[in-house]
Amino acid sequence: MKRKLFQLVVVIFVFIASASQAGQYDKLLSIKDVEKTSGLTGLRKVAKGEAAGAGGILNFTTDKNKMVLMLNVYNGDWYKRFKNQPGYFKANVKGVGDAAFTGMADGPQRSLFIKKGNTCIGLTVFDNYDKMTGPYMTVDQLINIGKLVVKKI
Repeated sequence: MKRKLFQLVVVIFVFIASASQAGQYDKLLSIKDVEKTSGLTGLRKVAKGEAAGAGGILNFTTDKNKMVLMLNVYNGDWYKRFKNQPGYFKANVKGVGDAAFTGMADGPQRSLFIKKGNTCIGLTVFDNYDKMTGPYMTVDQLINIGKLVVKKI
């Protein structure tokens, strides 16, 4: 009985810790921010794992639960690692944080990595497979979302 109670307490603690970690980043980007910048409507914010591809700290989907945008936060050292990773770097971006670049190296630019102080932000836009029109956002829209995030760090 004591063991089951202990296990329950541990599960509750882990759940609360996970929820508070995700909650501390909610201020970085809202549904309204993404909709206004992208022109998309009816977006939802979902938890990690709640939709296919939802692996970020913040995940935005369509009303049909299709991933649109994912945001991750890393230690600032990761910026250099991502930039030096084969296939990640496409072009430097000026005016966003201390440094920023888009990727992936080939095809449409679907990612934006930003260094601001000792923080690295990774933004990834997903393809609209329902309409087969490529990414849900242009690289300029993704950069504008990055600028919004940097203001809130």
